[in-house]
Amino acid sequence: MGFRHSVVLDIVFCLVCSSVALACSFSSLIWSPDKNADPLYRFVRGGKAGYIDRMGKVVIPPTFKDNHENLLDAFHDGRLAVDLGNAGYVDTRGRKVIDKKFDLGADFSEGFATVRLAREGRWGYIDLGGRVVIPPQFEEAEPFSEGVASVLLKDRAGFIDQKGAFVIKPMFFQARSFHEGSGMDSGRGTLPPVSRGISW
Repeated sequence: MGFRHSVVLDIVFCLVCSSVALACSFSSLIWSPDKNADPLYRFVRGGKAGYIDRMGKVVIPPTFKDNHENLLDAFHDGRLAVDLGNAGYVDTRGRKVIDKKFDLGADFSEGFATVRLAREGRWGYIDLGGRVVIPPQFEEAEPFSEGVASVLLKDRAGFIDQKGAFVIKPMFFQARSFHEGSGMDSGRGTLPPVSRGISW
């Protein structure tokens, strides 16, 4: 989504918001620049944040404290990370559907989310049901993109598939997510894209 389109959407949704008397502030209504975010829009009323849909209908009443208790603000794969004591996830109706006691949880992507089970602990992956499908073992873990994810193990970055197996072994200082079939080793900055079609 382009910047111009995003600004137009912001204006439209603020007008809709005003028309249904939600009394939400312009500064609090957010359209995430992330093109993968679900089309739900955050508003604030009475110090609490909720969500409306494209038509301005309230789908989640103001529930979350306006201190980013809803940690990442945008829904992905129908899930939103929240901090209700410890990180968990709610669905697009505001129901808590993943109640595990994660220390931190990131956005879902391609049906998986990175989570850290304990402070200073390692990162792993859960599915949409909250099941740990790739055990915590990584110092850092990025979202899945095009079926693979960049992870850091023993200070070296590589790429794993959705079963947790390395498809490109850890050998880079840093690595960016795949996009249009390629990833990039960003530690050295001048290397060509890392293609999954190449054996490493």
